[in-house]
Amino acid sequence: RGIQVINAAMGGTLYQDICAQLKETVPLKHSQQAPVWYPTHRIFPEEGSRVWASFGGKGEVYVNSFHHQAVKDVAPCFRATSRAPDGIVESIEHRSNRFALGVQWHPELMWRQDAAFLNLFKEFINAAGCDKI
Repeated sequence: RGIQVINAAMGGTLYQDICAQLKETVPLKHSQQAPVWYPTHRIFPEEGSRVWASFGGKGEVYVNSFHHQAVKDVAPCFRATSRAPDGIVESIEHRSNRFALGVQWHPELMWRQDAAFLNLFKEFINAAGCDKI
């Protein structure tokens, strides 16, 4: 619940249940039945964002998904930096903090199959001033 907790704590709002509340469009299945490491839907990282850079500048990435809640209104100090095809916010990044972000997917479950998912963790460690990894 990282992205949801961060967003709510900083003044944003949530969809309490994506399927029940997102009526303008047919939402993707955001609670997958596939293995936890398996990517089940696309996201579109915003060019120039930290998430976009962590995936080597890719404009489309496949991620896993295990949520029925999601960011509705992004907290004022954050900005949405990726979305799913149904419009659900998939990542938020702080507008001025050196490293504050939240993601809707679970990269900690995916990095063994795709090392690109380890990059956000490496960037966090480097931003914290720890030894470069």
